[in-house]
Amino acid sequence: MKLRVLLFEQNPSLQRLLKSFIEGRGHRVQVMSGEYSCSLHELDACSCPSEKPCADAVIINTRMATIENMQILVDQAKKGCKLPRQNKAIMNTVFTESLEQSVRDLGFSTIKQPLKMAEIAGWLNECGERAKLDV
Repeated sequence: MKLRVLLFEQNPSLQRLLKSFIEGRGHRVQVMSGEYSCSLHELDACSCPSEKPCADAVIINTRMATIENMQILVDQAKKGCKLPRQNKAIMNTVFTESLEQSVRDLGFSTIKQPLKMAEIAGWLNECGERAKLDV
């Protein structure tokens, strides 16, 4: 299944690496300039057409691993984002066990750095399976 992936990553080298890898697996990638690229940052409700989300998977790299930096995902869910929480991943280099558990308790996925491409591929496959169920 060809997924639509939103990538929130500011590092140009990491953008190119992830975009190339994900596109190489047959998916489409849209690189977002920052959290403010999401219309839900300014709107009170999700503006995606009908019942479909704007993407099938979202990866957000947070430079500082704190719950506050993950607030965009929590806010999206509160405002009616249609994408399942498990199809949104927080990527970070310094996950503590408690922080990683907090992210998972909120329902989101985690991607640890240094990156393991097989893990990203596996997560994308899981996202595809969840996307099929939501259609």
